[in-house]
Formats: sequence, structure tokens, C-alpha cells
Amino acid sequence: MESLLVFAWPRFLAADRTHFAEKRSQMTRVSSPCIRVCTLDSETGLCEGCGRTREEITRWYRMPEEERQQIMAGLPERMRQAFALESSFAPESDKAE
Repeated sequence: MESLLVFAWPRFLAADRTHFAEKRSQMTRVSSPCIRVCTLDSETGLCEGCGRTREEITRWYRMPEEERQQIMAGLPERMRQAFALESSFAPESDKAE
């Protein structure tokens, strides 16, 4: 019985590798705005690199592609609004009179 397992084991591994290689080739690449500057801003709650919320980042790979595309379309405007507001709050001493 043990010799059967020894001889069957390499075939099992080969079949397993083939199965995963086929699955990998069927997978599509997921769209992502991530630029690997992963820092959540404490004021806005947005990632300073891509503009997504913590909840969006957490759910990203489980979202349908259509939802990801919709979020990505709004990120530039979201970033402009969120981070332009921060720069407009300069201390009074820095403002020209």
C-alpha cells in the first residue's frame, strides 16, 4: 500500500500544478488605482496615494469590475476636493496681506 502512495504522489502533484496553471491563465487582472503610497489621512479618511477609503481598499478585490471602474472614475475629483481643502487652511501669518 505504501508503495502505491509513493508512485501516485508525483502524478498528484503534477495534476495539481496543471490545475492551478489553468486557473491562473483564466484569471483577469484586477484594475487598481494603488500607487503603493498607502497612508490614510486622518482628516479625510482617504488614502493619500490613491484616494480610496479604508472600506473601499478592504473590499476592492471582492467588488465587481464595474464598481471598481466607477470608483476609479471619481478618484481624481475626490482627491482634488479632499486635499485642496487642506492646503487652503494656511496659518494667518503665512497669508499675504
